Amino acid sequence: MSRVSLLIVGFGGYAGTAISRRSSSIGLGAVVGLSRRTGFDITDRSAAFAAFESMRPAAVINVAAVLGNSGGPAAASWPVNVTGAGIVAAAAASVGARLVHVSSDVVHGGRPEPYTEADDPTPVFPYGAAKAAAEAAVSAAHPAAVVVRTSLIVSGSDGPPSRHELREMVVQPAARTGVTVEPDLVACVLTEAAQQPGALPWAAHVLRETWQARRGASLRLADYEAVGGLRRAVATGP
Repeated sequence: MSRVSLLIVGFGGYAGTAISRRSSSIGLGAVVGLSRRTGFDITDRSAAFAAFESMRPAAVINVAAVLGNSGGPAAASWPVNVTGAGIVAAAAASVGARLVHVSSDVVHGGRPEPYTEADDPTPVFPYGAAKAAAEAAVSAAHPAAVVVRTSLIVSGSDGPPSRHELREMVVQPAARTGVTVEPDLVACVLTEAAQQPGALPWAAHVLRETWQARRGASLRLADYEAVGGLRRAVATGP
């Protein structure tokens, strides 16, 4: 196999798809994506090394991540977020590939003044702790890797968000702060948003109100309905 210009790990998500689209549009060359959908197991070290040796990518971008917001223990996301990140970094180093590892700003707990790259991680939630541990694993396996601490990536400007993207917009912000979202609430928001063109700003507004009305570490359908839901938000404006 000829050498791949760019290998995207975590290709199945929005970020991976958007990076692939952009890479192709600027004529980057051979771009290949790996994800669970393609049968790639990021936690299988032998398989990862074999795949990298076969393709010998010039550069790798790892956007693979598990939020751990499906109701299971927070540690369930560790194999992909930490172990898998370290494996990808080691595999990239083994073939001399440049690596960009996409991390998250939730490695920090938050403060009034901005953080710099020199600040040590200060996570306060399990997801942030996992992303901080992933950064350490990546740096140990591939010291030349670039670590990008980005905020939430939800959609682009090339059309309305898909149902999957809408779901991530509801679930991800909560997961990043250790809050779960009731499945019935997610289903209700997706259904109402699909029935109302241009609903995204209003959905954000009513979800913010739901957040403020919540009790404990869960966003519930009852809280969403208590603040009026998307229909009231559309009627009154964000």
